[in-house]
Order: sequence, then structure tokens, then C-alpha cells
Amino acid sequence: EKPQSIFINNLNILGDMKKQSSAERTEDQGSSKTKNIDTSKENTIVTEEVNQRKSFKTPGVNFYKTTDFPQLKLLDANYKQIKEELLEIVKLEQEKKLDSPFFEPWIEKDLYEESNPDGWHIAPLLIGGSYVEKNCKRSKFLYELIKRIPELVSASFSLLKPETHIAPHKGYDDYSENVLRFHLGMVIPKGDLGIRVNEDIKVWKEGESFIFDDYQIHEAWNFSNEYRYVLICDFTDAPKGRNNSLETDTETSVDTSDKPCEFKDKKFND
Repeated sequence: EKPQSIFINNLNILGDMKKQSSAERTEDQGSSKTKNIDTSKENTIVTEEVNQRKSFKTPGVNFYKTTDFPQLKLLDANYKQIKEELLEIVKLEQEKKLDSPFFEPWIEKDLYEESNPDGWHIAPLLIGGSYVEKNCKRSKFLYELIKRIPELVSASFSLLKPETHIAPHKGYDDYSENVLRFHLGMVIPKGDLGIRVNEDIKVWKEGESFIFDDYQIHEAWNFSNEYRYVLICDFTDAPKGRNNSLETDTETSVDTSDKPCEFKDKKFND
């Protein structure tokens, strides 16, 4: 099945980003494998000033704490409503009530087709600083959050189907070397699934996030019996302009209070 043109068109936005050859990208593979934002304590939006890190990427670090990047607390704090909106869209898509797909196969099928030719789908809202209008209008709550994090350059929902293995690879030259990647677990089944970055492995948890360097060798797999959904965002160390803007049909109210947010994983509340 050919991927829809949305990905081909939007990947051109990334300018000089060039895909490395399969050999280069798999080198040193290692082991394979109108809504309001809830203003309750666990969903309080953080709008504090963010001091940029002196060193955006730390050599030798495979996974970073989300608390090292306070601007991303906005996404963690609103996990519940992000997930509710996602599940509503998934239901509409399953019932064939959308005029076009929300999730579409990721174009680099060579990374996953050996295990499952239809195993990895993406629903992008922001690609290379440009909004994907049809998906932003479907996911208005997340769109409003993305607008408030100027460091984001890309944001997508990622669907990994059962019996799918994304082979070891690394990101794009002139793009991935300048960003870090944020994962927030949306729907995480029980079973054999996870992500490896170099020698370190993590398993997603619903409502919890982590960050890694997409420019390092990494792979992911889902050998459970259910779909895995994750929110993926790429961000830089400084605010970036957006290439386009949208007007949604209804307003989404955003709480601008400075109440602290708490993570489900208590070790991140320092």
C-alpha cells in the first residue's frame, strides 16, 4: 500500500535533510530488538520562564529526564485530555467516519516491513515547523498545547501494531543532530515491547515521558497483542518560528496559572 501524499509533501519542508543510506543508518546496530484544559493539580499547565540548558545534548547520555526540559511539562500535565482526544479520533477512524485517514503508514517501510508490512503508522500535527491542517483541526486540544511550546519542530502520534519491529537506525543529517525526541506514553499494552537507544532499554508507561537523541542508534518493538500509541515530539534548545498558522473552529481555553505540576513518577518531582 502506497503511503498518502501528506508525508511526501511535508517531508520536503525539512529542507536539506537527507536520508542516510541503509548501511550508514544501521551501523553498529547492537542487539535488536471546544474543550477546556483540566485545571486540577495533575493537569495544571506550566507557563514559567524556561532557562535554556548550557549543553543541549550530553555526550554519552542515551535517555534524558523530562524535568531537564521544563517547557515539556505542559504535555505531561495534560496527558489525560490528550489521550481522551486521541481515543475519540481513533474511534471515528475505526468507524470510517473521517473523510481521510488520521494515521498513515510511515514512508520508510524498509525499517519495519520485514516484521509487519503495515506495522508502523504516524499521525502528524507538526512537521519541520509547519502544521498539518487536517490533523490539527481533528486534535484541537493538542494543537493548542503545541502552539504554546515554541521549541517544538515536529509533533505526531505514533501507532506501533502487534508483531512489529522497527530495525536499528538513526535519524536524519541536518535535522536529528539538532533536536531531541520526546515520547509520552498514550496507550501502552502489557507484553514484550520497548525501545533501545545504544545499550539502554526503556519500556513506555501510560502518562509518563522520557527523552532521547534520535541521532543515536535506536530501535523499537511491539510483540504484544495490542496497539501501542505514543506522542512523539522533536524539539530544539531555542524557540523556533512556525511556517504557517491555523484557525480552529472553536476556542480552547488555556489555564495560565503557575501552579506546579506533579508527575506520576515521583522521582521526577524534584
